[in-house]
Amino acid sequence: MVAFALVLVMATAISYFLLMSEMNSQKERVQFMADSLSGRIEERLLSRTYLTRMWEIFIRNNEGEITKDDFDLMAGKFYDDHEDIDRIMLFKNNRMDFMYPEGGDYFDPLEQGMLKDEILSVNGPVDIDGGKRGVILIRRMYLEDDYGADSFWGYCVITIDLNQMLNEMNLTGMEEAGIIYKLIDMSSGLILLESDEEIKNTAVETVISVPDGGSWLLTVTQKDGWVSIQELLTIIGTVLIISILFAFVVYSMLSMKARGKDLEKMSYYDNLTGLLNPRSYKEKTEELKKKGAPYCLIYMDLNDFKQVNDTYGHKAGDELLKIVSKRLSNSIREKDHAYRVGGDEFVIVVDGQHEKSFFDNIMARIKNNVARDVVIGGGKIKLKVSISCGFARYPDDGKSFEEVAQKADDSMYYNKRLMKARKLTGQSLR
Repeated sequence: MVAFALVLVMATAISYFLLMSEMNSQKERVQFMADSLSGRIEERLLSRTYLTRMWEIFIRNNEGEITKDDFDLMAGKFYDDHEDIDRIMLFKNNRMDFMYPEGGDYFDPLEQGMLKDEILSVNGPVDIDGGKRGVILIRRMYLEDDYGADSFWGYCVITIDLNQMLNEMNLTGMEEAGIIYKLIDMSSGLILLESDEEIKNTAVETVISVPDGGSWLLTVTQKDGWVSIQELLTIIGTVLIISILFAFVVYSMLSMKARGKDLEKMSYYDNLTGLLNPRSYKEKTEELKKKGAPYCLIYMDLNDFKQVNDTYGHKAGDELLKIVSKRLSNSIREKDHAYRVGGDEFVIVVDGQHEKSFFDNIMARIKNNVARDVVIGGGKIKLKVSISCGFARYPDDGKSFEEVAQKADDSMYYNKRLMKARKLTGQSLR
């Protein structure tokens, strides 16, 4: 009886230790996901505040004088290139002079007393048109007078569709995979976004630094908890019968390992398309910088993707992204790497030294494969699709990763502008 009791105690202790160890491992993986997501949100907010700074530079260069045509041209480009931008406004001397797009319901920061003395402020959440939630980026802008001093000109206001911005981070995919979350503003306590199910068990947290000095808190956990009911029953069974103990321990460990692999894959792969995600791309760039071996970056951007979302909805847009991503994967070699780095933005990394014609052939193959008609929505929607591409090689086109990335990006946007010009003149887009 003593020996039997000792075996039971030891088996229970070992089971408890292994279970706690795996629980901690799962928490670490979820923490890794939360930290990765918070970093992407910080980068997105910071990049949008840069857009307000670009408006100040533009107005300074024009000595404070701006026409409606100038405004509409620049605002239209920002609006088309960034899906999460809902509205752009300029207030000169506390009076709204320009707004893009015009019409419809919109949030007026002047009426809400948000135009204050801060150089930059991030306000929200607020209800914007269509019942959507948004954040308001406000920059107080100055001109330089004849004596080199700054004189107040007005405000640049950019309204960000918060749901759109966060949906691009694929929070919906996380929830489908059994991860639930809540995002709140720490100063006001207001909920920015949360999953359909309430967080009831222990969760991991990460703080998101907002560019104006504020903070958001992201709370993430697994929907079924860190330990399932079945795993708890396993621990209880270990105290009663030694045979059941080992059977359930093995079963629980296999189940946990499988869940751990799913979480690990989620950390490096995009849940929607199955391509490698921005985290993977960041690690790949660090590897490229350290090795210093030849490589090529191919930057790609899906043309008129925003129109698909606006016309048919985000579900149709997601279907389109899945199909395009599959076609991209089928267009490259197995040893090459394809990444989804934004809503409709992709990067392919090709290791090794190759002639320029090699990459011209890759881009031609990608464009031809993507350009095939896409049928979505259960066969109800047929789309004409095209993609803009550009590439740059290391070390032929740049002596650093940053130079190569910039040249690849410039090449892609040149191709995008060329395709738009051809479209306007009725020429072939390939």
